[in-house]
Amino acid sequence: MLDQFRKYQDNFIFSFLILAIVAVMGLYGVNQLSEDKPGVGAAAWVNGEPITNDEYQQVLGAQIRMIRAKVGSQADEKFIAQFQIPQRALDELVQYKLVAQQADRNGFRVSDKELAASIRKAPDFQREGKFDPDLYREIPNRGLLEKRVREEKLVERFQTYLAGRLDMPPDMLAREHELKDTKVNLTLGRVDFKSLAGKQNPSSGDVDAFLKATPAEPIKAYYDSHQKDFSTPAAVQLRQIRVGLPFQASAEKKASAKKKIEEVAKQTNPDNFAAMAEKHSDDEHAKKGGLVGWVNRGTLEPTLEQAIDKLQPGEVSPPIETSYGYYLVQVKDSRPEKVKPLEDVKREIAKTLLIEKRTDDFIKNKKSEWEKKLAAGQSIENELKAANVELKKTGPFSLGQGYIPQVGQVDEITDAVFKLTKAKPIAPKLYPNGNDFYFVKLESVEAPRKSDFEANYEAAAASLEQQLQNAFMTKWVEDVKEASAVRIDVKFDGA
Repeated sequence: MLDQFRKYQDNFIFSFLILAIVAVMGLYGVNQLSEDKPGVGAAAWVNGEPITNDEYQQVLGAQIRMIRAKVGSQADEKFIAQFQIPQRALDELVQYKLVAQQADRNGFRVSDKELAASIRKAPDFQREGKFDPDLYREIPNRGLLEKRVREEKLVERFQTYLAGRLDMPPDMLAREHELKDTKVNLTLGRVDFKSLAGKQNPSSGDVDAFLKATPAEPIKAYYDSHQKDFSTPAAVQLRQIRVGLPFQASAEKKASAKKKIEEVAKQTNPDNFAAMAEKHSDDEHAKKGGLVGWVNRGTLEPTLEQAIDKLQPGEVSPPIETSYGYYLVQVKDSRPEKVKPLEDVKREIAKTLLIEKRTDDFIKNKKSEWEKKLAAGQSIENELKAANVELKKTGPFSLGQGYIPQVGQVDEITDAVFKLTKAKPIAPKLYPNGNDFYFVKLESVEAPRKSDFEANYEAAAASLEQQLQNAFMTKWVEDVKEASAVRIDVKFDGA
């Protein structure tokens, strides 16, 4: 039953409506218009036409104000960045500009009479409910205002024209309604094959046999690519004296700490370092004479690493500035990085490779065994239960929502569900999602009643028409943008 709907799904699955074209007059405000020169301070270029930084900032500011009016204090800087509001605002301006350009190229025009009528209706030029020409004459940049109003009317007219080109007969709307409101209930089983494979711990004899049967090249290749696993890193044995600083310390506190470490440094030498650390260091190592112990190289702050590079065992460093405060360090001893010889770790590598092979073989064989049954239309629910794979029902949901409960948006699984029927309810394979695989079975299909749609035809049809028009406009703008020259000059944080 679901397969007949498959070709219609893209018409109503929307995560959001992309084409939010800017209402220029409403967002900018007449008094905020500015006459930035083309080429100066451009936020983006659309087919050689600039979107000025001034335009962009005005639209962005208006959108942020609208968002904060809806969600309140939650819309802080982190919120704005997380939802990429700056990027979205500029993208909407780019889309707006593309539509305006296409309208002009297709011969759409706004007459002077229409322009004048729009300006006369603008709230900024009303006094006591009537248009006041004196208010309009006070605007110093009327040419720019008229250009933007004309462009806004042009975009509005062209959008209406494009949307009106869609022919959606009643039978198509009925099919869309049926797809949107058809509910399915699935049984899902999430299979983690690696967990099912277990530890696969081989015996000593198994390792010996594997090592004997395996050529030297794979062992050597694993050894070369996992050097860190067989290495003891270079390390130093340290003593330290610290004069700590709080996070974001003031200039005065930094100066005081620096003066103190410099005074301590004048009195410290290799022989009395431990005593000076016990007396002056303000960290947990002070009571042990500043003894930190063995520290792996590369794990300290760069300034400390650089200072240690210059020290011989026993030497004391000059004062070192770090983000935690000021330090004096003494290297008591050092040891170089040491890599275990291949011969010493050959059995360890062989054991690892044997475990990987057995795990891969188990996954391959078990997956093949189960998928043979699924391809033949047989259920593997008993096998999954025996393997402690939990089977869960989704409960009735609409595929039109664009995702599957417990799974998310996985196109391959969604495609498979559309092909399931009451006669053939079991998906013919296991479907990947990340590191897991999913067993899918159709439990039930609940089609909406035609009488419900017919009883509310006008409202339902209007809603579906709007969705289809939005989808059409979204795709149309994407195609236009793909064929256009768009350059973004704004640098977004984190981009």
